[in-house]
Amino acid sequence: MTTLLSPGRNCWAVERATRATPLVDGCAYFDALRDALLRAEHQVFIIAWDIDGRISLPSKEGADDAPEALSDLIGYLAARRPDLEIFILLWDYTILYAADRHLFLKFTFDWDMPDNVRLVLDDEIPMGGAHHQKIVTIDDSLAFVGGIDLTKGRWDTRDHAAQNPRRIDHDGAPYPPFHDVQLLVDGDAARKIADHCRWRWRERTGETISPPDGQRDIWPSRDPAWRDVQVGIARTMPATFKRPDIREIMQLYLDGIASAEKTIYIENQYLTAEPIAYALAERLEEEDGPEIVIVSQWAASDWLEEQVMGIRRALFVAHLRRHDRHGRLRILAPVIPDLPPHEYNLHAKVMVIDDRLVQIGSANLNNRSMGYDSECDLAIDCSDGSDRAAAREFRDGLIAEHLGADIDAVRAEIDKKGSLIAAIETLGAEGGRRLEEIATTETPPEPITALTALGDPERPIEASEWVRDNLITNEDTTDTDRKSARRPVLIGLAVLLGFVGIAALWQFTSLADLLDPATFTESLEGVKGSGLGGLAVIALFVVGGLVVFPVTAMILATAIVFGPFYGFAYAAAGALVSASVSYGLGWILGKRFLRRFMGERVRALSRRLGDKGVMAVTVLRIIPTAPFTFINIIAGASHIRFVDYAIGTVLGMLPGIAILSLTGERIEKVFQDPTALNIGLAILFIGFWFLLGWSLQWFVNWRRERGD
Repeated sequence: MTTLLSPGRNCWAVERATRATPLVDGCAYFDALRDALLRAEHQVFIIAWDIDGRISLPSKEGADDAPEALSDLIGYLAARRPDLEIFILLWDYTILYAADRHLFLKFTFDWDMPDNVRLVLDDEIPMGGAHHQKIVTIDDSLAFVGGIDLTKGRWDTRDHAAQNPRRIDHDGAPYPPFHDVQLLVDGDAARKIADHCRWRWRERTGETISPPDGQRDIWPSRDPAWRDVQVGIARTMPATFKRPDIREIMQLYLDGIASAEKTIYIENQYLTAEPIAYALAERLEEEDGPEIVIVSQWAASDWLEEQVMGIRRALFVAHLRRHDRHGRLRILAPVIPDLPPHEYNLHAKVMVIDDRLVQIGSANLNNRSMGYDSECDLAIDCSDGSDRAAAREFRDGLIAEHLGADIDAVRAEIDKKGSLIAAIETLGAEGGRRLEEIATTETPPEPITALTALGDPERPIEASEWVRDNLITNEDTTDTDRKSARRPVLIGLAVLLGFVGIAALWQFTSLADLLDPATFTESLEGVKGSGLGGLAVIALFVVGGLVVFPVTAMILATAIVFGPFYGFAYAAAGALVSASVSYGLGWILGKRFLRRFMGERVRALSRRLGDKGVMAVTVLRIIPTAPFTFINIIAGASHIRFVDYAIGTVLGMLPGIAILSLTGERIEKVFQDPTALNIGLAILFIGFWFLLGWSLQWFVNWRRERGD
C-alpha cells in the first residue's frame, strides 16, 4: 500500500516507533506522563505554550511517594537524580495572556529548583506569533506530542460529566469538561522528536545539548495501540530572518483529505483555514466522495475570539454546506446533559482518514497553525490489518465518547449502516450525551478585518501591509480627500514604525536586560545616590510602557531598589509620565485609526470615558480590563480631556502604588530574611491590595445591578 507520509513534503521525518498509543483526555495523559517522568534518568525536554507548576499529576494510590504538583515533582526528581537534566522551553507569551497564567513562573523555577532544572522563555518567533507546540520527551526513549498543555483546566476523564469533584484547579475552583488527545511514541520516532526539542533549545539559547547515550525501555504501564509503525513528524514554523517558513502540517492535511476513500473524521477546536475548507469542499462535490464528519466546539469563549475565530468559522461552515450536494457532510458539537453547550471545551486536533492515517497534534485548523505559530503533529501510517484496526478503534472510541455509547455498539452500527453519519444519528440519545449539528449562519457578519489580520494571520505580519490593508480604504475619493487623509495615515504609520523600532531594540540589544531583576537592581543601585535614580526610573517606565511591559512589575522592582518612600515617588512619577506619553500616542493616532482596529468597542469606550472621564479612568486604573498601555492609548484617542484623564490616573493609581511600594520592600526582606514576621507582613500587604480591588469590583457590580 502506498504510504501517505512523505519526508520533505508533508513531514520533516518519518521514523519507526516500536510502540505508539493515543492518550485521550487529560486523565490518561497525566497518568502516563507521571509514570514516565518517574523513570527518567538522563534528559527531559518540556516544550510548551503554557505551563502551570501548580497543576497535579495524580499518583495512583500507593504507587509512589513522589509529590503530585508538577513543580514539586520536577524538583523532587532533579534533587534525587543529579545526572538528570530537565529543560523547559516556554513561549514568552504576550501580556494579553497574563491573567490566565502562572505568573513569575521563570522566577519560581530559577529560585526554587536544583541547578539541573532550566526554564527558558522562548521568543524566537515573529512578533504576534505563538509557540504552540506541546511536547515532552524523556531520555530520547519516549515522546508525548499533542494538544494538551501542562497547565490548569486540562485534566478530565472521558465521561466529561457536567460536574466532577476531581475536576478542580489548584485553588479548588471547578472548571468545565475539557477534551483533548496526546500521542505517545517510542523508538526512533521519540529520538527524532527529542532532536527537534534540542534544535528549538539551540535556536533560543545558542547552546547545543548532546543527546543521551542509547535508549531504554521505559514504556508506561499501558498496552500500545500500534506496534512497529511508521510515524511522520510534521511541523509548522513561521519564516524568520534565520530560515524560511515550514508548512508540513498544512500539506499533511491536504494530502490526507485528497487521499480519503470512505471517511474523513476531524476533531478541531477552530475551523478557519481556507485551504482546508476548499480541499474538503472539492471532495464534497464528487459523486462518490468520502463522508466528512467534523466535531468542534459550540462557540467562541469571548467577544474577541468570536470576532477572530467565531465569525470566520461560520464562513467556513457555510462554505462547506454550500458544496454538500450529496448530503455527505456533518459538522457537529458535543452535548452534555445539565451543561450549557458553550462550556464544553473541545480542544482536540485530530484527523483520521479512513483507517489508513491517524494525525494527532497541536495544530488547529486555523490560519495561525498552518503558517504563523510553531506547531507539531504526528501521523501514524497504518499499513497492515492490525494497524488499520487500531486506527478504527481510535476513531470509533472518540465517537463513542461523544455519544456516551459503548464502542462495540458504535462499531456494530457503522458496519450495519455502512455509514459513519448514519451511525452517529442513530446512536445519539435524546436528552443524553450526543452530537448535534452546529447551526449554519445564513449570512455570517463580516469579521473586523484588522482584528482578523492580527488574530488569525496566515503568515508573519508586515507593518506596512497591515496599514495598507486595514487603515487605507478602497472607497472612491477625490485628490483633496486623499491628501487630507494621507497625513493621519502617515502619522499612524510613523507611530507603528516607532513601535517596531523599539521592539527591535528590545530584541537585538541589551535593553531587555534592564528588566531582568538582577540586572535592573544592579543598574539602579549604581545611580541610587547620584540624583539620577528618579530620571532612570521614569525613562524605564516610558520605555516599558511602549513595549507593553507590566507596569505592576516595574512598580514592585522600583520599591525593592529605592525603598517605600523614594520607591513610591519614583514609581508614581514614572507611571504618570508613561501614561501621558501613551495618551499622546493615542491622541496622535486619533479615533478613526483606532476604530479601524477595534471597531465599535473603542467608540463605546471613548464615549464612556468622555461622559464620566475622571471616574471611568479611576475605575480602569484600580480594576484594569486591558494592559496599562492600551488603556492609555485608547484614552488619548477618546473624547476625554487630558486634565480629567490625569486626575483619574492619579486617583486610581496612587493607592495601588503606595501598597505595592510597601509590598516591594517587604518582598525583598522575605528573600533576605525569611522570618515568620516578614512573610506574614508581605502576605498582609498583598492581601490588602487584592481586597481593595475586590471591594471596588463589588461596588461597581452593585451599582450596575441597580442600573446606575
